[in-house]
Amino acid sequence: MHKLMWLMPNKKYNKTGIYKYNNELIKILKVNRNIDIKYCGSKNNYISTFLNKFFILPIILLLNSKKYDSIIYPEEGFAFLNLFSCSKENKIFIHDYRFEFNNFNKISLKEYFKQIYLNVNFLFLNKFNKIIVPSKYTKKLLEFKFKKLKKKIFIVPNIIDKKNYKTKKMNTKFYFLEKLKRKNKTLVLTIASNESRKNIKLVDKLSKIDKNFVFILVGKHKSYNNSNIFIFNDLNDIELSSLFNLSNIYLNTSLFEGFGRTSVEAQSFNLPVVCYDTKINRETLANSAHYIKKHYSLKKIIYEMKKLRSLNRKKGKDFKNSKRFLPKNILSKYKNNKNEI
Repeated sequence: MHKLMWLMPNKKYNKTGIYKYNNELIKILKVNRNIDIKYCGSKNNYISTFLNKFFILPIILLLNSKKYDSIIYPEEGFAFLNLFSCSKENKIFIHDYRFEFNNFNKISLKEYFKQIYLNVNFLFLNKFNKIIVPSKYTKKLLEFKFKKLKKKIFIVPNIIDKKNYKTKKMNTKFYFLEKLKRKNKTLVLTIASNESRKNIKLVDKLSKIDKNFVFILVGKHKSYNNSNIFIFNDLNDIELSSLFNLSNIYLNTSLFEGFGRTSVEAQSFNLPVVCYDTKINRETLANSAHYIKKHYSLKKIIYEMKKLRSLNRKKGKDFKNSKRFLPKNILSKYKNNKNEI
């Protein structure tokens, strides 16, 4: 049986897209693989993560990697660890290549230093046997920048299964939102980090245009002096499912993604998605989303969302698109070459 060592982010980051992407693949592959998972810590602090990533994992790889047929690296920030591997096969997931976006857009100092760190890691990509990306868009970006790696890059999309969101009775913390909905308020859900590319400032701007729209923001964000924005942090999948079911619209404010997982998750709950008309959104969502242009005024965006307010939540093209990313449908693409995935 093929024996894998699969490196994973800190256990406390299990709500991130990167963690979910890796975890869904592990669920599928562990059926006929012997997978040994090594987490980059389990405590919710930077010191634990730092020590595990830069000291403990390198030692584990030096001492044990030779025993494994393959070593899997969960994201681009782990690429340097290949220096410590003695395994014959090393494969890495690259979730996005944001170098060009960061070059032409204003980013925070933290993001600037993170980009430097990632750029250093990208220098080690030539040492990998395979580079796995979630989309054609990310593949093209990498091929353009690293032409010699073209034959090593393969696409495995995100796997999104609604079964992971076990819907139970609505959490009492969301009852006040249900009351607002009964008063004919339109609930707009956004799930995002505070990175510049996520463009969260759009939510604050839109919330001041029309008080009939109530915005629900999920993630670690500063509080706004705004009664039309409600922020929730550290929600589990059951709580998220309540918000997906409760909301009227999913607003993806992001200007750059490697895939755009949350939009497809929203669609699996028959939730109409509003997002920017970008290449990656066109690839992932095709004609199932409601696109806005970057030059649209705030009033124009609100107008577009108003048209969706009256939509009946039936299983239409939104839901149909999300089914493309079910485990069985992703696996069917590889039925002629089961070892590929």
